[in-house]
Amino acid sequence: MKQMRARKNLAAALIIFAVFAMVFVTAAPAYAGDKLPLGEPTTGNTFLDALIYRPVGLISIPLGCVLFVFSLPFSATGRNVGQAFHNLVVVPIDWTFNRPLGDI
Repeated sequence: MKQMRARKNLAAALIIFAVFAMVFVTAAPAYAGDKLPLGEPTTGNTFLDALIYRPVGLISIPLGCVLFVFSLPFSATGRNVGQAFHNLVVVPIDWTFNRPLGDI
């Protein structure tokens, strides 16, 4: 009985963590436009990028694809399908795969 309750609590905590992580990671590319030249990435930035940001970026890619499909009728009505595709699919893929490790 206690083991079942512990598993449910762990599952709930993981779901809450995943939701918060996806919210914060999907918001991060919005701030990537005005980057200051900071030089070489630090060890801490590389560590955080490899262990937290890249895996969460991998999670945000399918989430963005699902959101794009869900928003497709609305963006087609507004004639901005290309912009929706870029923001929900291309930006998370670029943020996850097309930048140097540690460049956060």
